[in-house]
Amino acid sequence: MKRYVISFISLIIIFHFLACFLNWYKSLPWLDVPMHLIGGVAAAALFFYLFLEKYKIIDPNRNFSLIIILSLSFVALIGVLWEFYEYLADVYIFAKHPLYLVYDRTNLPDVIKDLFNDLLGGLALSLVFLKSNKKQSSLVGDN
Repeated sequence: MKRYVISFISLIIIFHFLACFLNWYKSLPWLDVPMHLIGGVAAAALFFYLFLEKYKIIDPNRNFSLIIILSLSFVALIGVLWEFYEYLADVYIFAKHPLYLVYDRTNLPDVIKDLFNDLLGGLALSLVFLKSNKKQSSLVGDN
C-alpha cells in the first residue's frame, strides 16, 4: 500500500506543478475541482496507510463512525495546510513567475469550495475503504 500511496501523491504533485507553470488553472478553471477531489482521496489514502497499516493505531473493524470522523479530520487538516500553501505560493513564488498571473486567493467562497471538495474526495475513499475492509474481514471470519 505504501508504494501506491506515495506514487499517487507524487503524481498529483507533479501534475499540480505542471498545471501551475503551464497556466492550466487559468485556461481550464474547472481543473481546480477534480484536483481537490483527488487531493482529498490522496489525503484519506495517506491517513489509512499511516494509521491503519504503518502504525496500526486504529482497528478498521471497530467504530465505523469514529474512523470516518478521524479520516475526514485528517483530510481537513491537509486541505487547510494546502490552502495556506496555495496562498503563500501565489504571493511569494508565482507572483515572480513572468508567465503566471496571480489571481485573488483571498476569495473565501473558493477556499470553502476547495475544502468541501477535499472532504468529499476523502469521504468517498473512506467509505470505499471501510466497506471493502468490512467485506474482507467478514470473508476471513467465515472460514
